[in-house]
Amino acid sequence: MRVLHQITEAVIGFNRWLILALEDGRIEEWQDDASEYNLISFSQTWGSTSLGFGGVGGQALTSAQTTIFTDDFHAVVFIGGAFAYSVKEPVKQFWLDVSNHRIADVATASRYQKKDK
Repeated sequence: MRVLHQITEAVIGFNRWLILALEDGRIEEWQDDASEYNLISFSQTWGSTSLGFGGVGGQALTSAQTTIFTDDFHAVVFIGGAFAYSVKEPVKQFWLDVSNHRIADVATASRYQKKDK
């Protein structure tokens, strides 16, 4: 039941993120049809109770559901139902980490961003 709750929280958070990102211009568009984006969800173990967010947390291995919404150009990541980060045009390493169920924490997520030439 905890997993379903975390995925539900991620869906609610994604809808909020999408509305704000469209309003403030962080993204120009998102597929309107739900069949045009993917939802990927898996359990990931973190080294502390702060999950992938950093900061103060107990030093205990802690699992949380990672939920990712993607279309052709964006990936929006939630950890434990809470928004973690978004990536515009994710690089190959992002998809490799997703396939291995081991995504980066918030502090190192910039490595997934396509570098300007």
